[in-house]
Amino acid sequence: MLLKGFDNALEGKEVGKQYSISLPPKEGFGQRIPSMIKIIPMRLFQQKGIMPYAGLSLNMDGVVVRISAVSGGRVIADFNHPLSGKDLIYDFKIIKILDEDREKLSSIVENFLREEPSKVIKSLEGKKAAIKSANKLPKKFIEELSAKIKALTGIDATIESA
Repeated sequence: MLLKGFDNALEGKEVGKQYSISLPPKEGFGQRIPSMIKIIPMRLFQQKGIMPYAGLSLNMDGVVVRISAVSGGRVIADFNHPLSGKDLIYDFKIIKILDEDREKLSSIVENFLREEPSKVIKSLEGKKAAIKSANKLPKKFIEELSAKIKALTGIDATIESA
């Protein structure tokens, strides 16, 4: 759930200590790719009621796009991740290592479902869990969350939604 370079840097670190790491682009968001900079006709933005300007960030089909320049009816849009091509510096402190399955599962539930784990984790026996969310969750989300729980913890989770 973290950048691979950052995730790798966490290994072997001690609880309570402060750390600083630097990640090159290949371990962060990758190098900038020139072919991901596109020229788009201004009329396509105007049809959607958008007046683009340099520096504007938009979500286009689930991708963050930064407008680099606007001139002569054309818009230069950069589809590269905003942090691609950059060295990243992380300062962090390990507060706690989650060792027990219930702690791991609770953390995932809090982060992905935004619900109180004690209310939605109905059972955890061995490597099998039953989770019942109070929210209506899309089937695809349930499938992906179940797969994520399995990959991160080894727990087979059955997830139901309202």
